Amino acid sequence: MTLAQVFWLKEGNHNPERFYLTCEKPLTIKQHFSNFADINTLRKRLRGRKTLQISTTFREYSTLFRRYFGIQSEQALDLFYQTVSMKSVGNLTEFVRLHMLEKNEVETQLDTLLRGFDNLNRLHEAVLKARLQIEQLTPLTAALAKFSELQTRIEALRNARNALGSWFAYFQKALLQTQIEKLNQQSQRLVHQLEKISANIESLRHKENDFRNSIEDQGGRRLREIEREIEQFQREVGRCKRQYAHYEKACQPLELSPQLDEKQFYANQQQLEIIAKTIETKEKNLQQQRDQSAIQLSIQRKEQSQLQQEIDSLKQRKSNIPLRNLSIRQGLLETLNLKEEELPFIGELLQVDDQEAAWEGAIERVLHNYGLSLLVPERHYKRVSQYVEQTHLKGRLVYFRIDNNHLKSTPIEAGSLAEKVKIKPDSEFYDWLENALASRFNYHCCEDMEAFRRHSYAITKSGQIKAGRQRHEKDDRYNLHDRSRYILGWSNLEKRQVLENLAQTLEQKIQQFSIQIANLEMQQKVLRIKTNALHDLQKTTQFAEIDWQTPTLSIETLHQEHKSIQTSSNVLQQLQKLLEQTISKRQEKEQQEKQGFSDQGTLKNKLENAKQTLKAAVTLANEISEEALQQHQPLLTQWRKKELGETVFNLRNLDKNQRKIREAMSAHIGNDTAKLNRLTQSIIQQMQNYKRNYPAETSEVDARIEAGHEYAQMLAILASEDLPRHEATFKKMLNEQTIQGVVMFQSQLEKERRQIEDKIHAINQSLQQIEYNTGTYITLVANLAIDVDVRDFRSELKMILSNTLDSDDLYTEERFLQVKSIMERFKGREGQVEQDRRWMRKVTDVRNWYNFSASERWRENDEEKEFYSDSAGKSGGQKEKLAYTILASALAYQFGLESNDNSARSFRFVVIDEAFGKGSDESTRYALELFRKLNLQLLIVTPLQKIHVIEDYINAVHFVHNREGKYSMLRNLSIEEYREEKAKQA
Repeated sequence: MTLAQVFWLKEGNHNPERFYLTCEKPLTIKQHFSNFADINTLRKRLRGRKTLQISTTFREYSTLFRRYFGIQSEQALDLFYQTVSMKSVGNLTEFVRLHMLEKNEVETQLDTLLRGFDNLNRLHEAVLKARLQIEQLTPLTAALAKFSELQTRIEALRNARNALGSWFAYFQKALLQTQIEKLNQQSQRLVHQLEKISANIESLRHKENDFRNSIEDQGGRRLREIEREIEQFQREVGRCKRQYAHYEKACQPLELSPQLDEKQFYANQQQLEIIAKTIETKEKNLQQQRDQSAIQLSIQRKEQSQLQQEIDSLKQRKSNIPLRNLSIRQGLLETLNLKEEELPFIGELLQVDDQEAAWEGAIERVLHNYGLSLLVPERHYKRVSQYVEQTHLKGRLVYFRIDNNHLKSTPIEAGSLAEKVKIKPDSEFYDWLENALASRFNYHCCEDMEAFRRHSYAITKSGQIKAGRQRHEKDDRYNLHDRSRYILGWSNLEKRQVLENLAQTLEQKIQQFSIQIANLEMQQKVLRIKTNALHDLQKTTQFAEIDWQTPTLSIETLHQEHKSIQTSSNVLQQLQKLLEQTISKRQEKEQQEKQGFSDQGTLKNKLENAKQTLKAAVTLANEISEEALQQHQPLLTQWRKKELGETVFNLRNLDKNQRKIREAMSAHIGNDTAKLNRLTQSIIQQMQNYKRNYPAETSEVDARIEAGHEYAQMLAILASEDLPRHEATFKKMLNEQTIQGVVMFQSQLEKERRQIEDKIHAINQSLQQIEYNTGTYITLVANLAIDVDVRDFRSELKMILSNTLDSDDLYTEERFLQVKSIMERFKGREGQVEQDRRWMRKVTDVRNWYNFSASERWRENDEEKEFYSDSAGKSGGQKEKLAYTILASALAYQFGLESNDNSARSFRFVVIDEAFGKGSDESTRYALELFRKLNLQLLIVTPLQKIHVIEDYINAVHFVHNREGKYSMLRNLSIEEYREEKAKQA
């Protein structure tokens, strides 16, 4: 193996250039590094060798030769350098720290931590400011909401009071309609009852005839008829029960009682018409609301799509020009292979002066169409005009042919529009635009109407334009200060923010409409179920269709009659008795029929009176529309419950209840109006306080109730955007950067601490193999240093990182303050910079966490014989012996040696300068024997007086002689040659 370093000087340089090489074959200076014209020729020659590698840096060179030599780390080389001058151990802790352990490099990691913390601290200040603003704006916004709520409540209550008469008329109308329906149902039920009674009378008459005939036949014929009638009634029972099952099922969704009772049946029938009208009205309203919501949803989505396209386009550029105009230009640029700055829109080159912000809206309105015009220099005019002629632009394009050669200068008048507009300085069209503004838009900017009427060409701040003596124009189709329509300027940040806010509002509306449509469709589904049930109930028009109990009772009667006839000892007597009972029943039914006809007359009179009263109620109810009444319905219902409780309206108490509610509403309106006046004063005071505390944020906001939405918008942005964004960024930075950085920093320190303990353990394993004195060995002891700074530093790190594995959310104000405390000390506190710097260097050097000592222990029982914290008080030989013992073990550890393995491929070379000069022969032999046990290759630089001890452990002698201090000579001898010459001289 050959290692070489080549140095040479370039002309004019004081420091040499260099390169390094490694080769797995022998090289010589004479054969391989001679006879070359220049350094490049030498490089080329050396690169031609297959096993040779050239390195331009020492690190690369060091990595290569360490791999060849089996050297595990750079620290092994450092230890190799240190052995050259090692003679004794002073303070053992300092010896181990400086010569056996590596110093950690934490400055870069600390710098990264501190830079991240500076950003974190600024974010924390932003969070605190946002919180204070929210704390002040929250009660203000709450008061504004209360103001709006109170104002809305007063207005709603006034309107509801005005609608109270019509609302009660609706109740009266409903009650009268119910009464009329009830009377109609009663009349219908009476007709059915009379029909049933008439049928019963007829049946009883037939029965009388049958009994008379049966008496004649002595009963036989009657028994057969009873059996026939029972069979007929049984079929009727089955049919009625099936019909009743359908009826009972249909009653459930409509919340009607399915009780098998004639009175309840006709009460249900009376409700069906009301329910049908209610369902029809609700279904119509729901469908109308759903269609309106769907139309609005479609409109909002289309607007959002167009708006998002405009926002996406603005993010990719700085221009305020609308996307549709930019698309026309983009097609032109791509076809003609031109750049945007060669064909700019006028709006991209003009900007209202910041000091003239009050005129920005008016100037934007005057220059809007002009700003959307394209400027075409003379050199591109022919190509552009040809493209425009042959292309369908799908839009409108105005462009100007620019030729500065024939430009006539027009002066700009003071106070004119042209004076308030800035032109982009680096534009090639600057002169043309300046002249065009002065000549075409020399409008005088008038502060008052007197000046406006005086000038021929003038504009006002509100956007009124005067062109000549006659033509005046003011276009208020759009808000003068709507930044979404601005097209001038070199930055679109403000326009983009306005459009993004508008897009967010549209998204909220879209979500609201989607939820509203889903709710309406669910209500429609419920109504369809009720409609089907209603249709099923309407199919059953008479109680007899579901009345299975009446035929059942008839069957029972027939059974009893049948049994009675069969068991009677005197058939004729029994038939006569039955005939008398039938005649009695017929007479009873005839009396019921007579009473029914009387009731029909009474019902007819009641019905006529109710219809007359209903006509008057309808007239009063129609004084207000049904839609308007629906708006007041919730509030009127609320006041009804509040003032009347569970009182049920009837035709007798309506007027009294209406007066009671009207009086209560009037009193409440008076109280709320007084509250509103007091709340107004409180809100204005809070606005003034906020403006005083945050003048920069409120410079364009007034302390007036009308500006309340602007304060609410500030709070919304702070609460939903600024504070969450600051807190989220702060929390993320604290968790993912600062805390994780501290975790990595502590992990690095803990890793170095474990490496120190592992290294001491490995060295102790080597030391245990060495016979220090007869029957003893040396072991290094590493104890945690009792240092207040180190202990407190480790405790603070532990506290900061406590519970970091238990929760993903590490953010707390307390943890931030803990981090802040230690980071400020790392950075250096004001007035304590040097003190904190010394503290930082001490606590972050893990070597300072330990104190080291040596313990000499008996092998037999492992008891301590002697304890060495340093070598003070020891003789020179003892100092050397302790130093060589610890040093040899460190070398064995760093070089990865094993004393019983001579064949292992590893670096074993040790150089000791001025070795054994002052030590005893015994300590010298101990050291040499120790190095031989470890299979180390020694280069010993020593005076001649120790050669008699050393010669038993070496293979060659290199004698250095410097004659007169001017001529150095080196003589190489093998140990055999040295002994032969020594014998000759003896």
